[in-house]
Amino acid sequence: MAMDNAFKELIKRRVSDIINREVITVDEKETVTNIAKLMTEAKSSYCLVMKGDKVIGIITEKDIVRRVVAAEKNPNELKALDIMSAPIIAVSSDTRLEDAAMLMAKNNIRKLAVLDEEDKLIGVVTVEKLASELASLLKFENSLLNAFAVSEQLAPRGIYG
Repeated sequence: MAMDNAFKELIKRRVSDIINREVITVDEKETVTNIAKLMTEAKSSYCLVMKGDKVIGIITEKDIVRRVVAAEKNPNELKALDIMSAPIIAVSSDTRLEDAAMLMAKNNIRKLAVLDEEDKLIGVVTVEKLASELASLLKFENSLLNAFAVSEQLAPRGIYG
């Protein structure tokens, strides 16, 4: 029951409610070495690849491990364009969280770029943030249910029960 209500609350919410606006972006011609350094400094597991002011791809730690390290390629010679995942999958800020979660599941991805009406980057929504939102809603709902249960036990009873 608590889970159902938490899901109902979650599906009413929009991507704009949980967007991460502090996103690392790199130019398509940036070297993988510099990208890895930027991601490390920012403590981020991903960055978005830009061509001018347009998002054209994403690079994750997994991309660096699989496409560079495991492939035994030189990260000083490779550019963002060489290892990024593309095309980028994006949504608008008014997209429902339920729809964002379904899109992520359907495409087996963990991050969605969020674009404005002019296709300019405004942030990212991650599967971790979606899970955190759901956990918060469940925790809040369980607290309410527990408070209600306690108040029922403490409520004064009439002579008939």
